[in-house]
Amino acid sequence: GHMGRWLKHEPYKQFAEAPDGYDTKWGFHEPSSLCATDPRSIGLVNELLDELISYFSSDQINVGCDETDVGMVRTKELCKEKGTGRVYLDFLLKIYANVEKHGKVMQFWGDIIKAYPELIPELPENIIAMVWGYEPDHPFNTECPDAELVIPEIRHAADLVLFACNILEARLAAKDGEVKNIPAEQRKQLAKSLKKLIKEHESIWLKRNRIGGLSDSSGKMDELLKMLESNIIK
Repeated sequence: GHMGRWLKHEPYKQFAEAPDGYDTKWGFHEPSSLCATDPRSIGLVNELLDELISYFSSDQINVGCDETDVGMVRTKELCKEKGTGRVYLDFLLKIYANVEKHGKVMQFWGDIIKAYPELIPELPENIIAMVWGYEPDHPFNTECPDAELVIPEIRHAADLVLFACNILEARLAAKDGEVKNIPAEQRKQLAKSLKKLIKEHESIWLKRNRIGGLSDSSGKMDELLKMLESNIIK
């Protein structure tokens, strides 16, 4: 799904499930999904993965595969014969094989496979299905019992990234790029922000983990704080 920016161009349009689009109850739907049974589709996906994966350090990669139009045009008859879920899963597993070859853990959006619970046991153990809810009455409390913890974790991660950007900017402007050469007042403000982040990190860590490992997890931040506070009159 969501390959429309590729499939609207003539060289790739022929790979689409619905090259000429199709009508839905919401209106006309432009080509947006690869045809799961066209060998050129998996060829394109594998080519993109081979080209891009090496540029990312994460050990996980999200390949999308959500909101597809499998079974709407080119695979319509095959889906009647084998089932839409089966056609989808067969294509998904082809992508998985290449991701695994690169030593990565594959994430994918689980909205399609969730509609075919009988096929879920066929998913590899080390694959991650990402599930979300479309509507306000979605059973988030049942499916995401730790949501109240996930939200501050995400916010904390964003705050860490922002701090990293701020200190990088300060170091780029400092002599030799060293922390000790950042102006004292600026280091003082950075230290204040980092103290708050360390406190939040400790709180979040203890809600998700045992205390063991906390010192290792926050150790680098503690070292940086000492560098920032060095020779600062408080």
